[in-house]
Amino acid sequence: MTACGANKRKEGWLLFTGLTFICLFLPLTVMIYWALPARMRQRAFLIISILFLLITDIRSAAGMGVLTALTVTYGRMSGTLRKKRIQFLLWTALLTALYLLGFAFWSIYLYLELEQMQSFLRYCPFGAAFFVLQGLGYVADVYTGKISGTEGRLRTAEYLLFYPRLVMGPVQSFERHMLMQQEAVMCSENLGEGLGRFIRGLAKKALLADTIGLVFSSLYGNAQRDTSLVMAWVTLLAFVLQLYFTVAGYADMAKGIGLCFGFRLPDSYGYPIFSGSLAQFGERWNMSVVKWCRSCFTPMLRPERWQCVLGTVCVWAILGCWYRPCVQMLLWGIWMGFWIGLDQFVKTRFRKAPAAIEAVLFVLTTFSGWAVFSAPTLMDGLRSLTLLFGSSGSFIRESDLYFLQSGGLILLIAFYSATGHFAKMMKYAARRPVLSKGIGILALPVQAVLLILCLAVLATQNHAAVLL
Repeated sequence: MTACGANKRKEGWLLFTGLTFICLFLPLTVMIYWALPARMRQRAFLIISILFLLITDIRSAAGMGVLTALTVTYGRMSGTLRKKRIQFLLWTALLTALYLLGFAFWSIYLYLELEQMQSFLRYCPFGAAFFVLQGLGYVADVYTGKISGTEGRLRTAEYLLFYPRLVMGPVQSFERHMLMQQEAVMCSENLGEGLGRFIRGLAKKALLADTIGLVFSSLYGNAQRDTSLVMAWVTLLAFVLQLYFTVAGYADMAKGIGLCFGFRLPDSYGYPIFSGSLAQFGERWNMSVVKWCRSCFTPMLRPERWQCVLGTVCVWAILGCWYRPCVQMLLWGIWMGFWIGLDQFVKTRFRKAPAAIEAVLFVLTTFSGWAVFSAPTLMDGLRSLTLLFGSSGSFIRESDLYFLQSGGLILLIAFYSATGHFAKMMKYAARRPVLSKGIGILALPVQAVLLILCLAVLATQNHAAVLL
């Protein structure tokens, strides 16, 4: 097997899309967890999480293990250290620096690994990125006295290493995690809902995101001077849809896995990319991470004060650097934060703009930001941005028809799915007794068909990776 094939298989394992994870690890661990008495389940889930990390990437597991041990020790010592303020501050600063250093090493490691694989995942924060946010949040809560830090080694370790959350979130505070543990319910309804949610997330990733990438990924960030106006917009739309269905698919899979074990994780995405409002986009994109960043600037984020614009810029600048620590992503965060904050401020002071004007402004500002986001370098991003406004002097070319014919249908399906209209229609139908019965009858065969299609696509991808 070539190095590329090995990397592809490792990537699949790490991100819930490996056949071994879907067909072996998940069902076996769920059955074992259900068979155990309640008093043993927290310890068992910690062991499952550690096993998952060790199998996927032993280097990341080792780093997370060391930071978890230091964080548990810090929490246990916090009662004594509070009496010695200087030492407490130094320990807090040291642990914070270690988390940031770990994030820096993780970013460099991913840059080298994923650039070598030409993986789309270089656009998506995952793994240690979420672990670091939760670790920093725990340290901050202990230092400020929001939590005592002496809740127990097992609880702290299980919180930091909770594996459904480690891949692509969501981020939770320690308090919210403990509340989730208390409200956990092991029942067939949650298991069925969890499996359905996992399959929907898997379908978003395997059937929508990967299919879009199969047609259009060679065009991402490779905008040439002669790229037509139509193709510039279509390529960027394909990128945004693939990004959204990748991250939203993993978020759904994480929530589904949590429900299989009785845990109800919060949502991460609320159909943001076609929300039609900058303020709505800011509230629906990567909700748990944005909320974590907003907690750092709470006094500045009242929408009726002009400081909310500056605070929102800071929040999204942090988010951009968290995606990829580089100038390009910092500028993307500043750009998005400025327009989101300005939209929130203007709506509290003046009358709301007509829906058509707001929609045009939303498309221009967000897609200008995505043009910079999608490119490998800042200069490529600026070139892509100029192409969106017709710098090539060409509206459409004959060579563009191949991509439109090959990927037009999947783009239309993905576009409609990303609007959220289908989800709203299903919720409306579920409230009608007659329609809800029909949905209940069709749900199982539809999910079975989706699972079979996803497994077929993943098996084909794995086979292709081995042959490379």
